[in-house]
Amino acid sequence: MVSVEFNDNLIFDIYPNPFSGEATFHTSAALRNARLMIYNSQQLVKQIDSISDQTFTFNRENLSSGLYWIKLVQENKVIAIRKLVITD
Repeated sequence: MVSVEFNDNLIFDIYPNPFSGEATFHTSAALRNARLMIYNSQQLVKQIDSISDQTFTFNRENLSSGLYWIKLVQENKVIAIRKLVITD
């Protein structure tokens, strides 16, 4: 069993969601060397390292349509988990 701490004060938005090409991620506080991990129902499918600032753009690239889970990690702590839907 692993304990997970969430930052209740952090606002983490994804728009548009669902999306087909790219989405913008925005946080209420500037990130420092954060990592974004994208999972489908079975495994990690993409990871983006060294995210800094309050806003960044995510390009779908070769991910197929479907439901994904986003995990945002900073300083080895999970600070947000969100659902992401990619459409055609």
